[in-house]
Amino acid sequence: MRYLSLLLLIITISLLTVGCGTPKVREVNISLTEFSFTPAQIEARSGERLRLVLTNAGKLSHRFVSEDLKASRDIAPGTTETVDVIIPGNKGSYAFTCDVPGHEQAGMRGQLEVK
Repeated sequence: MRYLSLLLLIITISLLTVGCGTPKVREVNISLTEFSFTPAQIEARSGERLRLVLTNAGKLSHRFVSEDLKASRDIAPGTTETVDVIIPGNKGSYAFTCDVPGHEQAGMRGQLEVK
């Protein structure tokens, strides 16, 4: 009887933890060129985990920066880098830019809209 109770307890715990794996990460592909992000508008849910896949399709180096998301990454021409972020809890707009001198001023900026 004791063995059966222990076995039932182990099975119950196993079933309860099946869905407790790693949280899902949604990939968002962003292309960087002179002087834009494509897409420049991204939507996400509060608390969502995103993997930003940043591909520099241009001829110049770029630097993805978002102070709001606490993320930055240098991307050399013809390369791809990733950055994982957790979307802030507050709804609203969060900016991202290229902070290479002159790039943001030339229009290289985008927004993440948190729903």
